[in-house]
Order: sequence, then structure tokens, then C-alpha cells
Amino acid sequence: VAFGHDLPEDIRLLGDKIAHVHIKDKDKDNHNVLLGTGLVNFSEVFFAINDIRYDGPFTFETTRGSDPLRTAEYNMKLVEFFKRNAEDDV
Repeated sequence: VAFGHDLPEDIRLLGDKIAHVHIKDKDKDNHNVLLGTGLVNFSEVFFAINDIRYDGPFTFETTRGSDPLRTAEYNMKLVEFFKRNAEDDV
């Protein structure tokens, strides 16, 4: 996203060729940031993931924050929210 890619468009273009998804967020300087605070539009990304019926694994590549366990819990809840929102809208 920091290099100008349209993530939802790329996801739909690649479709069933996607075998693994890495979840992270980047700022305009290409630094990893807390999910939801950077350039990634997670709502649009998860609608695209849902559109291609992706059911493979996800890996978090995120910052740890000052409390890594609390940050991990936040990340999982954020992703689950957007994942469910995309599934519910079908």
C-alpha cells in the first residue's frame, strides 16, 4: 500500500492464486504501524478477500506495541471485525 498498490484490486486480480495472507499496516513512509492507523483500508481488503472466497491462513506482521499481548488481542479483534463485516454483507 505504501507503494501505491490498490490492495482490493490486486486481491481480486490474483484470486485463487493467493495461498497465504500477511496482515500489516504501513504509514506513508513505509513503516509498520498499529493496525488501523496506517494506509490500509481493512474494510475494502476484507471485502476483496471475501469476494475471492479465500479460506487460507493469515499471518500478522505487526508492531508489538508496549504490551505485545494486548496488541495481539487488539489485532485479532480488529481483523475478526472486518472479516465478519465482509461476510455479513454478502
